[in-house]
Formats: sequence, structure tokens, C-alpha cells
Amino acid sequence: YDTVKEYVDVESFARCYIVEELFKNVDYAVSSTRFYVKDNKLHEGPVWDFDLSSGNCSSTYYQAYNNVGGSGLSYEGLYCVGLFNQHLFRYEEFTQLVSDLYRELQPVIVNLYEDNELGPNQIDRLLEECRSEIDRNYTLWSLKKVYGSYEHKPVDGTYDGEIAYLKNWLKMRNLWLYDQYCRSAS
Repeated sequence: YDTVKEYVDVESFARCYIVEELFKNVDYAVSSTRFYVKDNKLHEGPVWDFDLSSGNCSSTYYQAYNNVGGSGLSYEGLYCVGLFNQHLFRYEEFTQLVSDLYRELQPVIVNLYEDNELGPNQIDRLLEECRSEIDRNYTLWSLKKVYGSYEHKPVDGTYDGEIAYLKNWLKMRNLWLYDQYCRSAS
């Protein structure tokens, strides 16, 4: 692990892993994954391309993602342990780093979908800030239609229904990941 740390900024890999795994990004490790070199070390980031994440992917096309044949719950399961992560997780120190960071980031993660000590949740804050743009967008694009074979079917054809789905999915995903990385490490 000490040799790995000479060449790899393990904290950047741990932080990117947490973001990618929390949102369960379909494109991680197959496309849309970036790295850079700084101070003679490999860093991971920036994260991007999250259109197929957070439970927004077809059960027909993404069966493993959606646990088809198992629980059927897309918020369960580790999905971003490929690429370099499969090697980094062989080290207890990296697993502990992920656990420590995940625990430390809980207020920020929870604040994505739920009000807490950090204030109003980020989803509601962005909805309020961008409401007129959102309303204009959906005068052109229907919420009752699937526009690509990769995305999930709309929940109920309403924007509020999709927002409720996203908030619940993130909450359940966070609880599931917390069990994986923090409860077992306590």
C-alpha cells in the first residue's frame, strides 16, 4: 500500500469512488471516467456524466444494476468496484479510508435528499432556484415518455413523482452503502 501511495493519490480515488458508488453511475469504469497526473501522482476525477445513475436505468438493459433475478432493488449492490478500485480494495487501508470518508460525509450526503443540520436539502433548493426553467423544459418534453432504451420508465408521469423517486432512491442507497462501509467497520 505504501508503494501504491507513492504513485496514486488514494484519497482522490476514495472520494471519486464514493460519489460514483453513491449515485451508482452506469458509465463508471466503462466510459466517462477521468484521471490526471499532479505532483507525479495519478489522481481520479473529475466525476461527470450521471444521466444514467440514481436508479435511472432500464431493468431490461441493465439487469445486474437493477438486481434482476435477485432483490430487484436498484439501490442495492456494489457497482463501481471495477477498474483501479478492484485493486485498491485489496488493501485494508483503502477500505478503511472509504469507510472513514463515507462516515465523515454523511451530513453532506443526507442533505442531498433530506433537510438536516446543513439546512434545506439540495434537491429542493435546486428545484426552487430553477423552477421556471424546469417548468419551461417540460412544456416540450413529456414526463410520461421514455426517450431512450437505457433509462427507466417514468414513475407516474409527473415531475414531483420523479423527484420523490430520486429522493427515496438516494436515501435507500445511502442506507445500504452505510451498512456496507460503516456499520461493519464500527
